[in-house]
Amino acid sequence: IKIKSHKRPTFQNLLKYMINDKDRLFDSEGRSFAITHNLKGDSITAWTKQFQANELMRQRKRTDSVYLTHEILSFHKEDAKNITLSKMEAMAREYIKQRNPKGLYVAVPHFDKEHYHIHICASGVDKTGMSLRLPKADLQKLKIEIQSYQHLNFPELAKSLVNHRQSRVNNKNI
Repeated sequence: IKIKSHKRPTFQNLLKYMINDKDRLFDSEGRSFAITHNLKGDSITAWTKQFQANELMRQRKRTDSVYLTHEILSFHKEDAKNITLSKMEAMAREYIKQRNPKGLYVAVPHFDKEHYHIHICASGVDKTGMSLRLPKADLQKLKIEIQSYQHLNFPELAKSLVNHRQSRVNNKNI
C-alpha cells in the first residue's frame, strides 16, 4: 500500500490518468472494472463534481488540507500468473471497506513495469466532512488487516505478502 497526498484539488487529472491511461488493465475480452464507492454516475466529470461537492463539507479547513489521496495496492511481479481482475476487484473492495467506508473512492486496475496494481483516488474527507487522514499506527493496522485478507482469500499470491509486523529498526545487542 502506497499513499500519496495531494494538497490541491486535482481530482480530474488523477481520474483521467486512472481511467484513460494506456496501462489500464483489461482482460482478453476487453473487460475491466472501475469501482465507484459512494459516487453516482459513470463519467470523470460526474465523479469530479461529487468529489468537489464533498470537499465543501469539510469541517476543519486549513491552508494545507489534503484534498485527495492517490493510493496504490501493488502485487509482486512473480504473482502475475495468479492474478485475475476478479481477485484485484475483491482486494480493492476489501481495502475500501477497511480503509473507511464513508469515504469517496474510485479504484481502477493497471499493469505496467511488469506488475499488477490498483490505483485508488480517495477524497480527503468522508461524507460527513471529517478527514480521512490515517495516522501511522492506523495505516500500519490497515496494512496488516488487508494483507491478512489477501493471505486468507488468495494464498496463491504469496510473493505479494510483506511482513508488516517486522521492525524496521535493526536491534543489535551490544
